[in-house]
Amino acid sequence: MLILNLILKNSNRIIKLVVVFLLSFLQFYWSESKYSVTLSSACLECSFIEDLLLFTIITILLFSIVNLILKRLKFTLLQKNIIQIISLIVIWFWLNSQIFIERVVSWSTYTSIEILFHTLNDAILPIIFCSISFLFINYMIDKFRI
Repeated sequence: MLILNLILKNSNRIIKLVVVFLLSFLQFYWSESKYSVTLSSACLECSFIEDLLLFTIITILLFSIVNLILKRLKFTLLQKNIIQIISLIVIWFWLNSQIFIERVVSWSTYTSIEILFHTLNDAILPIIFCSISFLFINYMIDKFRI
């Protein structure tokens, strides 16, 4: 009963984390799927999907830390949403670059500018789409207090 009460009390947060998990996985898969056949230099036995799940879990952890900080500070709902989406964009971009580094850069030579360019080129459309989706879903959750 205690667990059920805890879940119901935090249902908005849980729903948001599930949404972030799904959007993160979609974003990583969409932006980095062309590297799915290359080996990861960090884990030679890991499949592409396993890497994506790991990076999705990292996203959830970092996003949760941001939310814990936001919970302690006094911001308006709009300010919190702006900070959340900026945080997600930065996290997604950084983790996309890590996937690119693990699967491509480690096996050849790239400059930092080339890594930035390739990551931006691969990830800009998925990040924009998933960011807009997050904003819309987040707004609906906050407005209707699901």
